[in-house]
Amino acid sequence: MRGCSQCLCLALIPVIFQVTLADSASGQVQISGENACCASWSPNGTGIAFASRTGAQSVEIWTIPATGGTATQLTSNQDFDSTPSWSSGGQIAFESWRSGNPDIWVIPAAGGEASQITTDSARDSSPAWSPDGSQLAFASERSGNWDIWVMPATGGTTTQLTTHGAEDGFPAWSPDGSQIAFMSDRSGNPDIWVIPAAGGTAWQITTNSLSDSFPDWAPDGTRIAFTSWRSGNADVWDISVEGGTARQITCLDCESCFEAEDPGEDTRPSWSPDGTQIAFDSDRADFFGSIWILAVPAVPVERSTWGTIKAEYGKS
Repeated sequence: MRGCSQCLCLALIPVIFQVTLADSASGQVQISGENACCASWSPNGTGIAFASRTGAQSVEIWTIPATGGTATQLTSNQDFDSTPSWSSGGQIAFESWRSGNPDIWVIPAAGGEASQITTDSARDSSPAWSPDGSQLAFASERSGNWDIWVMPATGGTTTQLTTHGAEDGFPAWSPDGSQIAFMSDRSGNPDIWVIPAAGGTAWQITTNSLSDSFPDWAPDGTRIAFTSWRSGNADVWDISVEGGTARQITCLDCESCFEAEDPGEDTRPSWSPDGTQIAFDSDRADFFGSIWILAVPAVPVERSTWGTIKAEYGKS
């Protein structure tokens, strides 16, 4: 059993996309779409954009009410559309291969025609909107190496933000738009780093010897959630923007938390706009690929009530 001294005790809610099997007793929901991933909240917190396989060769962008329900398909390109990011102006940016090359595209969240934003021959990936919706940060190989780039949301001149020889990816803006968190292996190991959005010197936030990636900034600007393998399993953690001790949010074999006895891999955390919830990808249930939502913080679960909780949610 692994330790969980920094683990937060949390209440989880499975987000239902297209339900083919639901077991309210266990709290597990099977969805018909394969590989549902990459959650991005709407600015008002009522919806979530995500990517899901719709055929043997097709991954598309969908939206769903944050409380669960029927999903709406936004793209139908019969190709690979992924990593959506929802803007304050009602647009969803995403990576697409529809032009024959991975580029950044944008589509109205209400549906409509998609517009191509980047056209470089190198791969562009993982778009992230600035809080005011005026800029997009993204990862690109156009310099011959994976780096973080920034450009106007309407297209135009791109600016290279990171220039280190290491691999940099998965940018995430701070709520005030002044900084961008990202994953980098420049220290010899994938960790979370931050750089001024206007350019400058990056500084390291996490220093663990195992992989940390997929950062997402809390709406109050004080913490960064991320995926880490430091516990021996992919789980969601968060850490102060000043660095220090990280807190484990999703858990494995931690009997003081709701998450006990769950070896699923939890990745790509996404804070809700009000900071009370985190959506993330997980294969924790007996099916592959789904989006889950957890409430943070939550009232700690007393050890004496653990048997009741296990029975209610089908834990054994």
